[in-house]
Amino acid sequence: MKPGKLVRATGMLLILWLMLLSPAGRAAIPVEGVADKQTYTDSASLKVPVEAGYSYLASLNDQSFPLNTNVTLSLPDFYELRVERTSSMGSVEVRILRFLIADSTRVGTEWGLPTHIPSPSIPSAAQEFEGGRLRLLMPARLPMGLELPIVAWVEDSEGHALRVNGLVRGDELSGPWLRRGVGSDLLLLSGPARTLVYRARVAGLEATNEVVLEDSVVWLPANGILGAQTEWTSGSRIHVTGNLTVPAGGTLTIGAGTVVRLEPLVDITNNGRVLILGSRREPVVFVPAVANKPWGGFTMRAGTGEIDGTGVVFVGSGGDPHWFSKSGNPGSHRKEQALFFVNDDQRVRLTDSAAISLAGQLGHSVKGGLFEFNHFLMQRATSGGEFTGAQFRVNDSAFIECPSDTAAFVDGDNDALYLVSGDHGFTNTLFGWTKDDGVDSGGSGAAKLRYQSCWFESIFHEGNSLSGAKDVMARDTVYFDCGQGLEDGYDAPIGVADHCLFLANQVGVRHGDNYPSIGRYDGRITATNCLILNNHRDVFGFNWRSSGWTNATGQMLVQDNWLTRANEYFPANRIWSPAEDANRLAVFGAREVVGAGFATRGSIATASELQGGLPVRLSMACLKPVVLRYLWQTDDGRTIPGVLSFAPGEIQARLPIAPAWAGFARARLVEGDQAEISGRDVVFVQRVPERASQLLVARGSVWKYRDNAQDLGQAWKLLSFSDEDWPQGPSPMGYGDGPEGTMLKPSDSGPEPRPLTYYFRTHFGVTTPQDIGSLRFAVRRDDGVAVYLNGVPLFRMNMPDLPELKYGTPASGSVTDETSYFPTNVSSSFLVAGDNLLAVELHQSSATSGDAHFDLELEGLPVSAPVRLEWVVWGREGYLMWNQESAVLKESASLLGPWLPVPMAARPYRLPEDGPTRFYRLE
Repeated sequence: MKPGKLVRATGMLLILWLMLLSPAGRAAIPVEGVADKQTYTDSASLKVPVEAGYSYLASLNDQSFPLNTNVTLSLPDFYELRVERTSSMGSVEVRILRFLIADSTRVGTEWGLPTHIPSPSIPSAAQEFEGGRLRLLMPARLPMGLELPIVAWVEDSEGHALRVNGLVRGDELSGPWLRRGVGSDLLLLSGPARTLVYRARVAGLEATNEVVLEDSVVWLPANGILGAQTEWTSGSRIHVTGNLTVPAGGTLTIGAGTVVRLEPLVDITNNGRVLILGSRREPVVFVPAVANKPWGGFTMRAGTGEIDGTGVVFVGSGGDPHWFSKSGNPGSHRKEQALFFVNDDQRVRLTDSAAISLAGQLGHSVKGGLFEFNHFLMQRATSGGEFTGAQFRVNDSAFIECPSDTAAFVDGDNDALYLVSGDHGFTNTLFGWTKDDGVDSGGSGAAKLRYQSCWFESIFHEGNSLSGAKDVMARDTVYFDCGQGLEDGYDAPIGVADHCLFLANQVGVRHGDNYPSIGRYDGRITATNCLILNNHRDVFGFNWRSSGWTNATGQMLVQDNWLTRANEYFPANRIWSPAEDANRLAVFGAREVVGAGFATRGSIATASELQGGLPVRLSMACLKPVVLRYLWQTDDGRTIPGVLSFAPGEIQARLPIAPAWAGFARARLVEGDQAEISGRDVVFVQRVPERASQLLVARGSVWKYRDNAQDLGQAWKLLSFSDEDWPQGPSPMGYGDGPEGTMLKPSDSGPEPRPLTYYFRTHFGVTTPQDIGSLRFAVRRDDGVAVYLNGVPLFRMNMPDLPELKYGTPASGSVTDETSYFPTNVSSSFLVAGDNLLAVELHQSSATSGDAHFDLELEGLPVSAPVRLEWVVWGREGYLMWNQESAVLKESASLLGPWLPVPMAARPYRLPEDGPTRFYRLE
């Protein structure tokens, strides 16, 4: 061998030896249970095993992570696991895994976010009402039998709503709950005709209105086509008995104090002008003739239709729940009828007005229209509506409760407004308490939106979501308790937030989307001079688009803001110092004394519901530190005191659960520094024995299957059917979507016919079916499935409603969400002791479908605990407690009865301290 060749060979050996020693030449640091860039439904278990000869550091979302320990994560979120290890020779290796846990109950929404349920509002402290005045909008006269609408505002000297919460009370009746300065209610009054003096009070503010309740009313009937000039003079009583039309060029003038009573589903077609001349003291009222039987709405399809109203209240419109799916009507995200339908250039102008308790939407525009609202309230509608090519000019108004303020999640486009395109401006306007978005910049249309001094609160998804070619500028605006405050979504929207407050959201400022692999994210978002505080994530730019998992820092200009903590992706920001920066909150409504209370929607909870502690919330961020003192009182006689603190900018904390007790405990907020205990001050906590669920069929289970493009008829789903010759394999089963545990035919078209339907069977055992109260399924399907238990049909997903499904029956449509596990609960009545058969047929939407996928999880949920009535005593106070809210508490003076329901008996029921002996029972 020549010397030169020997040198080259030695060099190659040296390179190989270095590769073996370097991190790149070795296998990645082992992590068990999770993989990079994957999504897990509901939970994931992971472990970082430790190997000899290394020292380790591990963190999960910047928090220390235990080594060599199995950890189960059940909080839906985006996770970044970072593992670093150093060898004894000093070489360092780093492995980063990014993965998601998605909530199956939210299906395809909210990927990468904790499940968001807005907290109940906390009443404001008296100091927060200082400088305000209470104003009422309600009729001065109303016929008996109709619901009385009451609209209340708390405003400052300039007529802007104070962002306060509280219940308006009266002498004879309670009024509305104020949400950030505005609220409404409908009251059906009984008794004789009379003059009702409504003296409204809230936090030291008062306003008095008189309402004459009329019993002898002469109604003027109206229907058909009106004259060219029609006037309903002041104080008229109009009964609209059939559809009404204002002709082109005509005008309907309605005087102050008029009541318009409309029969169910009656519509008003306006081809001319409707001029409404009400006032704050004598508004015009449109109301259903019969409560809970809504009328239709105003339809403006042609001509220069115009509605110009001052002092008017619309109640109970939107009677047709399928209006937008009927022939001749345009499509819409929601199908219910709108109060105002605008085809192109028609106009709606309203001042000192309200639209409340609508059965449908507020409005809809097809290709234009002008909407001018001043001191206007929309409350309790399915949606504010969908608007294309329209213009909104809105001041000092509110769009709240779509459809209502509850903890229940609904994935149904319940937005305050859905703005597809147009040019819009909003000042001092409130959006909130919606099941979807506050303002959804819907679709890919082009629009300009400008917000000044607005407020977004208690929104399940986005305060303002951007998409398409939107140009959005928000200034001096608050985003509070939303899934995401301002979100820059698909296509190429441009969003700018300047001097805004993002407080207690899951994400404050976001680039990207919270859906799986949707569209392109080519837009830009800018946030400057903002307070982005105490959000789960102040700023978030991570996305999981189809081309790979990336962080959109290059599309986010986030600088010169105040953040809760340092963010390595956005270093050009200040870290919030409560001691030094608290006064910056004042311009957004913070005071030196705020309200406080338990943030629960009822006065009783179970300990298992309070993971992390009992939530306590402030009505608004305080300018000074807040200290709350509390007591735990257990049913075994112990009293445990404690203190809860809030720094300026903090809005919610959790009160630690007291040490173990036998049955019931009571948490009480006693007093506060810089806080008034204005909300719920007592919560009862019950320990309920845990009843374990049973995993009957796991994801990834082995199934027998048929994928040979043959029609098996109906017998294949029966227990008696023999599947001995069927192949078997682990799920997920399919092709084209990945990852598959078992590949189904065909992965390409091939010479054989492409299957239209696939068949699956698996068995599971049940020892005591009487211990299972219901069955919870989670199904991943592409495209549609029908599920059978022991031959009995249980449910279908994405399949037509036919008496019998056949091999060639197509699914109802192709699915876009191919990765989520869709949940459903069904009865357990068809379970049997011993062997049970689960059979599933998977249908394609067409013969040319390019993918198929199936996996399933089945869980047996425990039966409900038996109803129990218990007596608990704390000092001189005695309470009756029961464990099922639907049970009715009844009382009697004798064990022999009669037994009558206890008036207003809610859990827990405080027993009278004196009086005659009473007996109680539950039914």
